[in-house]
Amino acid sequence: MSRTRTLAAVAAVAALVVTTPAHAQALPSKDDVNTAQGAIVGTWRMMIDPLPNPAGDPPAFPSIISFASDGTVVDVVSSVPGYPALVALGANGATSGLGSWSQKKEAVKFTFERFITKDGRFVARQRIQGTLKVAKSGVAQSGPAVATFLDGSDTPLGPPVQIAASGTRLTP
Repeated sequence: MSRTRTLAAVAAVAALVVTTPAHAQALPSKDDVNTAQGAIVGTWRMMIDPLPNPAGDPPAFPSIISFASDGTVVDVVSSVPGYPALVALGANGATSGLGSWSQKKEAVKFTFERFITKDGRFVARQRIQGTLKVAKSGVAQSGPAVATFLDGSDTPLGPPVQIAASGTRLTP
């Protein structure tokens, strides 16, 4: 290779290094995410079990939740929560839940909200707040949460519902 070509190649590599943002990092591999102790980032198949409460005891139901590395959460439920106040309002739809999460040591705290609808119109807002702990294996997690249902004026529609949540990581 001629000296001119060698210098051009070195210059091209140097330009690439200089123009790459300092914060850019390689994404972790699937194996890194799946086995890292405490890693919540990823998508989880959840079982949501409302605990007995004064407002009634809705049955357990499945959900899918995704924790992104930027601190956002997306949750998709399988049905409208069977909360008595929502049943009384004729609720028959629910949006995906959107929110945020943060981690301190082993505890992952999260909050997300979704809209509850009747024939496509707003009926209530559901706020879920909880704390999860990821197993050392990185493929299971669990923890308590609380669901609160609010009307359009942010007035609770009844007492909060205590929840036991558990999940397993979806892997390719």
